[in-house]
Amino acid sequence: MRSCFRLNLLTLTIILVLSTSSKATNYYFSNSTGNDTRTLTQAQSPSTPFKSLAKLNQIMGSLQSGDTIFFKRGDQFYGSIRVTKAGKDGAPIVFTDYGTGSKPVISGFTNVSNWRSVGNGIYQSPPLSHESDVNVVVINGVQYAMGRYPNINAPNKGYIRINNLNQNGAITNIEIPDVPSWKGAEIVMRSNRWIIDRSEILNHSGSTITFSPPKYWPNVGYGYFLQNDIKTLDQFGEWYFHPSTSRIYVFFGNESPNNFTTQVSSVDRLFQVDESHIVIQNLTFSGANKFGIYDFLSNTTDLKIDNCNISFSGTDAVLIQGRPNVEISNCHIYNANNNGINLRNQTYNSKLLNNKIKNIGTFPGMGESGDGNYIGIYNRSGKMVIENNSIKNIGYNALDFGGNQVLIKNNFIDSFCLVKDDGGGIYTYTGQVLQNSDRKIIGNIVLHAIGAPEGTTSLNKRPAEGIYLDDNATNVDIISNTIANGGRLGIYLHNTRDILIEKNTIFNNQTQIGLKHDNSGDPIRRTLVRDNILVSKDPSQMITWLYTIKDDVAQMGEFRDNNYSRPLNDDLVIHHQYYNNGEYLKNSMYSLEGWQTTFNKDAGSQKSPVTFRPYSLNYMEDENLFQNGTFDSDIYGAYCWTPSGTSCEESWVSSTDLDGGAIRIQPNAGSSLRMEINPLSKTKQYILRFSAIAEKEKELEITLASEQWTESGLPLPKHIRIDESRDEYEFLFSYPENASRPRIEINSVDDNTVFWIDNIELKEAIATVTSPDNLIRFEYNASLSDTTIELRHNYIDVHKQLFTKNITLEPFESAVLLRKFTGISVLPVELIEFSSEAKDCKVLVQWKTQLETNFSHYELEKSEDGRNFTKLVQMPGIISTGSHTYKFVDKRPKSINYYRLKMVDLDGTFIYSDIIVQKSDCTSYLFEWEVSPTLLSDHNPELISRIYTESDKLTLSIFDQLGRTIKILKPLIQIGWNTIKWDLGDLAPGLYFIHNSNALRKKTYRFFKYN
Repeated sequence: MRSCFRLNLLTLTIILVLSTSSKATNYYFSNSTGNDTRTLTQAQSPSTPFKSLAKLNQIMGSLQSGDTIFFKRGDQFYGSIRVTKAGKDGAPIVFTDYGTGSKPVISGFTNVSNWRSVGNGIYQSPPLSHESDVNVVVINGVQYAMGRYPNINAPNKGYIRINNLNQNGAITNIEIPDVPSWKGAEIVMRSNRWIIDRSEILNHSGSTITFSPPKYWPNVGYGYFLQNDIKTLDQFGEWYFHPSTSRIYVFFGNESPNNFTTQVSSVDRLFQVDESHIVIQNLTFSGANKFGIYDFLSNTTDLKIDNCNISFSGTDAVLIQGRPNVEISNCHIYNANNNGINLRNQTYNSKLLNNKIKNIGTFPGMGESGDGNYIGIYNRSGKMVIENNSIKNIGYNALDFGGNQVLIKNNFIDSFCLVKDDGGGIYTYTGQVLQNSDRKIIGNIVLHAIGAPEGTTSLNKRPAEGIYLDDNATNVDIISNTIANGGRLGIYLHNTRDILIEKNTIFNNQTQIGLKHDNSGDPIRRTLVRDNILVSKDPSQMITWLYTIKDDVAQMGEFRDNNYSRPLNDDLVIHHQYYNNGEYLKNSMYSLEGWQTTFNKDAGSQKSPVTFRPYSLNYMEDENLFQNGTFDSDIYGAYCWTPSGTSCEESWVSSTDLDGGAIRIQPNAGSSLRMEINPLSKTKQYILRFSAIAEKEKELEITLASEQWTESGLPLPKHIRIDESRDEYEFLFSYPENASRPRIEINSVDDNTVFWIDNIELKEAIATVTSPDNLIRFEYNASLSDTTIELRHNYIDVHKQLFTKNITLEPFESAVLLRKFTGISVLPVELIEFSSEAKDCKVLVQWKTQLETNFSHYELEKSEDGRNFTKLVQMPGIISTGSHTYKFVDKRPKSINYYRLKMVDLDGTFIYSDIIVQKSDCTSYLFEWEVSPTLLSDHNPELISRIYTESDKLTLSIFDQLGRTIKILKPLIQIGWNTIKWDLGDLAPGLYFIHNSNALRKKTYRFFKYN
């Protein structure tokens, strides 16, 4: 019978080319139907293949250029392949597939069975065959890291802080138990933000651990944990390999290991290439204890890896060194402990095309020590093309490049710097002063720079950048990229030169572009930043940050024709810092206009085409928490504070351009106007208002402060610039902790310019913080074809182009869209009016709308405190283009009532109106009350009283017919209407009277109790 088998287009093309050579031969391998006793001639037919990889390695010397090795689809081959015979240019040796089914698998996994319990939920395997210490354990298809102490779900992700260390290789920590000893285990150290090192523990005595020298010496304040010891096993899947007994120990807890499929890597290199002109295609490599595909000899050339899957690699999925002309395309590479694709040392003319790389270096302590590890793609050789790859979930840098003649184009990068940081989605580092050339980063989409603060000295910082050009990087064009939703900087230039940043869209990073010159490199020069869209989604985010030790912003480069949009606060968006000799000589924020005027930069640049209110003020108390805010006669309660060694003067002035009396501040470096205020609550919001004027333009930093608060988790201070013209300022504050001794701080930021403050008010308030998600929309297209995105609302982009029904994005294009609407609605309905009126101890709430299209319903909500709302009623919308009025009567209002309207679209999206506050007019009904039922029995013993009061104290008394007090109840009530339930099942049958304690209303109800 003739055997049918599958040949893909690339395979067929190669075979046709090779058919011109009389020496080209095909050999077939099948683990299911093969037999290694067959001859070379027999194995040239798919019906009589060889069986094993051992046989392939045995006949490797017989191969000739142009030969093809076929592995049967659906089969799995255990072991490794070592290529020791070279092909020729135009006649490579090819390793590929035949037949139907899933790709052939070259596996280094050993399935483990015959487990034996050693107690405490830990099970021991029989002795295993292995080449080196085990690096990969997979249970039911899921990879688990080796056990560690403390566990990763412990505080600080299990890192223990280094309290003390010495250069002899010892850490002293009281957190490590002195019994039992950890000698022989491994210490994993977060040596700095970009390094995780592993060292053997040489000795453990008391609280001191001595270890072998690491690649980087750790620092006090950073963290470490312990692993590679059976004592660490206490969570499901954690494992430890004992090299001297060749046994693996796994914690299964109360589960039986026989209920799981457990695989252990036992082959170090699945495919080792020692010769030139080799093609690998349509194969799966899984379970390499170290490397899926390995080439480390140098002096070879031409390697193509196409349409392969490489998974569960103990070190790197692909490691190639010193081989030019490498092409890796259409591969799926995932779950590697260290690097995905690692091209080192003069691997020139490489092409990495259309690969999917995921879950690389995500286990801290399972990657390699030192630099260049936990990376998705690493190639610093130059002469490379890296195009249309998808790189997701990476422990450190997603794509790390170097050298000359580099094209990085149309790659999709998502989620990186998961276990280390001070890195980037696309990263390069030069260090020494070199002049690179022809390096282009074009059309990439880079999302979610995460950052990994755990184990470092700064737990509230996440230095992860979208595109990061590090020390002395030169000649890089960054064009038409999208960088969004990152932890710190969208684009970061650190001591760079000759950089073009053009036509990029940078959105929702803590700062969109950052330039920094410090002592680790040469000054930033010849930078051109033009025609970029820079959008800060949150009002706390900056657009641009410039840091220098030379006060040389003017020499850094040219900025022009950019769009600086922060729609929720479009004022101070550029931060400039000049730091030298241990202090900030300048530390100022600028509006776009101020930046343009001060530094003569950004000609032709624009602000956001629309702005939105950062919050809506719904209600504010009358009481001022700082009582002397008008400064009419003195400055009691306010004082000027400054660090030791400098002076700061405050004084009262009777007449200024403010309102009569005011406080005058003559500041100095770091000085602060401080005002002690009444206690603040974490459940409250506060509005701070004041008037200000200065001798000339200066910057102020505004905050609420307390020694009881920690810096971590608190909102950022507010910044303003004041000048010779009086202006009024208002800020909304809220804090996560209570403070019994808080203060207002108005800090002088930039110089000693005199300024005046007046009309300080700090009041409790209720405000609705604007959600940027309802107003700002970010879309991208990470595919190679156009995509159309439907829009239910009207939007404009930063160039004021209107989009109504949809927007079409070209491949690797993105857009930031801003809601365009009238009124307050962002749904297909326009809210014209929302109001309330109190009458006859009721509240009439009404609203008027128009232009209801594709709309669902309204929900009227009510609150007693302005924060916690419940639904009063739901009303369907009247779908038409005309105007409509809706009404609802609240028959049970409280003393103060808060209402808001929830407007719900057909797709479930919704938006809230502003909150309206309505006091009831129930004073004429005060202390009116109702009692029911008037007939009680043993089966129905509950008496219900409904009463309205403005007091939070009430006494109810029950009397018998002789006027004797039988029962007294002092219920917990609140101001307004209360419903009080009283179980009177123990009353004897008879007639009774119930009174309330209020002297103004003595109305008495009577009721009867019977059996």
